Amino acid sequence: DRNFFEIINYVAAKGIQPVVFTDAATKIRDKDFAKELYDTGATVCPKCDSLFSAEYQNFVVGDKSLEYFSQRNDAIQILIETGFNQVQEDGTTRLGFDMIVTKQNVLEVENSLRYCRENNLWIVFSTYLPAGRSANEKFDSALVLDEEEKKAMRDTIQKIDSAYGFSHPLWNNFATTPCVEFIQIYGDG
Repeated sequence: DRNFFEIINYVAAKGIQPVVFTDAATKIRDKDFAKELYDTGATVCPKCDSLFSAEYQNFVVGDKSLEYFSQRNDAIQILIETGFNQVQEDGTTRLGFDMIVTKQNVLEVENSLRYCRENNLWIVFSTYLPAGRSANEKFDSALVLDEEEKKAMRDTIQKIDSAYGFSHPLWNNFATTPCVEFIQIYGDG
């Protein structure tokens, strides 16, 4: 959006925490852009279906050029170098991931969580809900975890977070955080 920084700065000036959900593979690879974004006080959440499998990540985003995965990872490194993962005064971090866990990436949960804990990033693991695109008859339901796989994932998360000193309840669809209400404003208003 050509008014991106104007919008972000306006939101921040109203006392609202800007959170930018992004593919991170385009603008955020520009260090000056990342620094300007950092200066607004915004939190950044790059799209992350896989930290480790280029094939799966590129498949999910439909990248036929096969460049998204490496470009996104370059952007994550720039965000870390810029300081988004530094501990803030309130103890939080301004960089993290929202990862939909499927049968294709469930085995990455442990390594993804450890990566986040070791790099001071937040992560939300969620599973498909029977609504929206996953309720569409064209949706590949073979990706959906069964209850046993969800339980195993939650057990893994609790074990790892306990080792890092984190104790938190596990919520129905969100394995590391409760669902919260929010407002999302699209570029067209």
